[in-house]
Amino acid sequence: MDRLPDVVQALLPQLMPELRGRFALWGHSMGAYVAFEVARVLEARFGLQAEALVVSGCQAPRSAGRAALPQRRLLSDEDLWLSAVDLNGMPEEIARTAEFRKLMVPTLRADFAVFETYEYRAGLSLGCPIHAFAGRDDPEAPPADMRGWGKETRAEFVFTEMPGNHFFQLDDPAGFSERLTDALVA
Repeated sequence: MDRLPDVVQALLPQLMPELRGRFALWGHSMGAYVAFEVARVLEARFGLQAEALVVSGCQAPRSAGRAALPQRRLLSDEDLWLSAVDLNGMPEEIARTAEFRKLMVPTLRADFAVFETYEYRAGLSLGCPIHAFAGRDDPEAPPADMRGWGKETRAEFVFTEMPGNHFFQLDDPAGFSERLTDALVA
């Protein structure tokens, strides 16, 4: 799938049976837009409100900086792979494996297409709090561009800047886990 509405529509039937009681949604990078749009649909269409939406490594939907992001989905397979590796989200020994690359390039291209073609639609802001986590040195989602997530909620907005780049949670999993747990318990 390479369009966000298609991803959301495919997720809903899988997700709905699991949403008993309290729940929160978390999305990192492209997954932040997926989690955000799922939260919007759940609230507007089904009256289900998450306890929290947690987003990380993703510019706010209305951020002007989104227009400057690279269009990776349009790159050659080789350049797409190198660009994905540059984000530091996979171990080097895996990144150098030709079989893994061949397997992953179509999925990466579709993921980048979902992210890069996402079109924000104005609508009622969420009733749940939003917790945004940013890597201090993330060129994809600089902290300044992540603060705009606060416009997407009628509830509390909490912004946390952490050391690291786009995959800052991999640099300090215990530290991120502790902060994520604090956000969800709050």
